[in-house]
Amino acid sequence: MKRLSEFFDNTFSKNVNTIIELNSLWKKIVGEQISKITLPVRLNKKILNVMVFDPMWQHELSFFKDDILEKIPEKFGIMDIKFFVQYKKFEKEEKSFRELTDKENKIIERIVNSIEDNELKEKIKNTLTAYFKNYSYEESLFLE
Repeated sequence: MKRLSEFFDNTFSKNVNTIIELNSLWKKIVGEQISKITLPVRLNKKILNVMVFDPMWQHELSFFKDDILEKIPEKFGIMDIKFFVQYKKFEKEEKSFRELTDKENKIIERIVNSIEDNELKEKIKNTLTAYFKNYSYEESLFLE
C-alpha cells in the first residue's frame, strides 16, 4: 500500500507534503487532547503555523512550544512554531460555495485515480472538493 504523501509528490509543493506527513504524526507529537484542538496547517521558512481552536489554548501552548519542537522529527527542519486562533461563528445562513474549475477537477481526479482503497479515495475526493470550493487553486497552499 502506498503512503498518502506519495500520491501528492508531483502535484503539491514540498511544504504541503510535509504538512500532510506532520498531520499524520501530530497525535504522537502533542498527545491526544492537544491534537483535538490544534492542526498544523502551514510551513513557511522553517516556521510551523499551527491553528488552535481556542484562544486560551493558544496562550497555554506557547509555554510548551520548546517541548513540542523537541518531539518533531529533525527531518522536517522546523525551527519555530507560531500558534494562531481560527474559529468560525456558526451562522444560520448557509454559505454559498463557488464552482470548481476544470483545472481543479482534473487535479482532484489525478490524485484520487491512483488510490486503490475506495473508501479512502472517496474521503480524499470529498476533502479536496471542499477545499477547492473555499480556496481557488491560485490562492491555495498548493502553489507554495
